[in-house]
Amino acid sequence: MLIHMGRPWPMLDQGLVYGLDDGNRVDLAWADDLRFELSARIDARSEADQFLLVLLDVAATLDCGIYDAESMKPIDLTSSALSRALQASSAWRYALDPTSALRAS
Repeated sequence: MLIHMGRPWPMLDQGLVYGLDDGNRVDLAWADDLRFELSARIDARSEADQFLLVLLDVAATLDCGIYDAESMKPIDLTSSALSRALQASSAWRYALDPTSALRAS
């Protein structure tokens, strides 16, 4: 993560954030029993292709899956599948046309 996203910054007592508060980022949170959870936030307002590749690299390194937060369904670990999931998201619709996206919700 350091190579791709730089040094993390603390999030509350049990977490670190890699990336920007208002942009692409990965949150690492842990529980007292040493369970970890990674979540990613993709900034649909920006060019995300490079960040999607970082997410795929992290998933491959950790041997884990990627799930769509809106549908809670797994996403195939390919850049095209991850791009399609992003483009199907409400965040993408909002980034393209905030007024229409707000009216639709």
